[in-house]
Amino acid sequence: MTSESYPLLPKGPDQFSQQFITDNGLVYSILVFKHLLLESLILDLQINFCGSVLEFSFLLEEDKETTGIDNKIEETIISVLKGILLNQIDLIIIGVYDSRDERQQAREKLFSKWALRHQNAITNLFFYSNTIATTGFCVLTTTSQISHSQLKEYVNQLAQTTYSLKNDLP
Repeated sequence: MTSESYPLLPKGPDQFSQQFITDNGLVYSILVFKHLLLESLILDLQINFCGSVLEFSFLLEEDKETTGIDNKIEETIISVLKGILLNQIDLIIIGVYDSRDERQQAREKLFSKWALRHQNAITNLFFYSNTIATTGFCVLTTTSQISHSQLKEYVNQLAQTTYSLKNDLP
């Protein structure tokens, strides 16, 4: 696998969101932003955490068919996440799998493979993913403020709550 990645272009006013264009002309966005609702869920679950919570997602900007495997996409997305995780202490990144085309489970499987493949490149990285029907989330963090079991519960609760809201369940 190559360690080459695509050049990044800024996307939006925040410092983390980026965009890149593949060799095949596909435009991907990597969206990363502070999410107050996700932070409030930590308080609701009575988890003692004083860091920041960011939401992360990556998506193909147009409905185009992708062809073959492009390792540079993986390298580009992972390099953005590594840069964020290595430069901030006590940070939780919640990944949200794009569900516009109902392929979030495929995205979850692919991103999980990427995260696990790169897990050793980031000291103390914890990764967990959960997809319930049409809702998928993951967590990436290096913080030691929260136990792994609390983070798993947080992601599971987030997925279940979102699923319930989408389906008008109590």
